[in-house]
Amino acid sequence: MKKKFIVVSYISITVTMLLGLLISYLLINFSDVVSSNYLTYHHAKNDNLFERGWLPDILPPSTFMISVNNNLDLNTSHGNFYLSKPDMDVFIDNLLITEDKDKYKYTDEYNSVWYFHINDNGKVTYELN
Repeated sequence: MKKKFIVVSYISITVTMLLGLLISYLLINFSDVVSSNYLTYHHAKNDNLFERGWLPDILPPSTFMISVNNNLDLNTSHGNFYLSKPDMDVFIDNLLITEDKDKYKYTDEYNSVWYFHINDNGKVTYELN
């Protein structure tokens, strides 16, 4: 009887551990964050990135190395892209200056608010909250 109890206990512990691992795996690997990368603005445009609302269509056509991470549950987005030096001013003309240096704001027609951080090297990081 004691031996049977020990075997049942080991089986219960093993099943509990396996279920815990399975639940952890499912939570980690099935998040609602969708990530996409585009070599050029034209690749992003052809994939309807702007029409889906994950970035406002205010980027210059020379924009490259676009990386987007979209949380479908929270309706948030963040990522980065690069601009050529001559197009930085064209891009900034679409934005409002904030109190923070190198941080700009854009509000689209749906009242979604985007924040853009622009580095001197042309790298732009953004977030939609």
